Amino acid sequence: MPVCPKCRAEYRAEARTCADCDVDLVEPAPPAAATGGDDWVALASFPTEVEAAPLIARLDSEDIRHEMENQGVSAVHPLLGMAIGGVIVKVPKSDGPRALDMVRRGSGPACPQCRSRDTMREKFSCLEVAVSVLFLGLPLLFIPVRRRCRMCGHRWSVGH
Repeated sequence: MPVCPKCRAEYRAEARTCADCDVDLVEPAPPAAATGGDDWVALASFPTEVEAAPLIARLDSEDIRHEMENQGVSAVHPLLGMAIGGVIVKVPKSDGPRALDMVRRGSGPACPQCRSRDTMREKFSCLEVAVSVLFLGLPLLFIPVRRRCRMCGHRWSVGH
């Protein structure tokens, strides 16, 4: 029974493309036990599926296989979901180092100088907050967001 490699929908044997994704269907991979098995390791844990979605999207973009545990529990009973560890994203042990490296690289915007994605948002100073509230009455709505690259130390304003 062919499946869509993108959305994992199953189709009848005569189907050739996914009706939703317009992608050619493929034969499903044999179960892990039939291929010699692949141990799965936990990569990250999240309170809900929504919070796990960005990591899942990045794993998909890097072609790293993954699976989630407990994904329906947090929707039905949030406290029970957190008691059992939340939504756990797992990857095969063979892809673990590559997936962990991807998570550590960060997901921020790329540095304009060295192109590293290991960037962080800089915090506002007390003076900036005080001046903003004093003169504008609104805290920091018009002050541009600044970022810093952890690799090369370059600082820049986002959107400028």
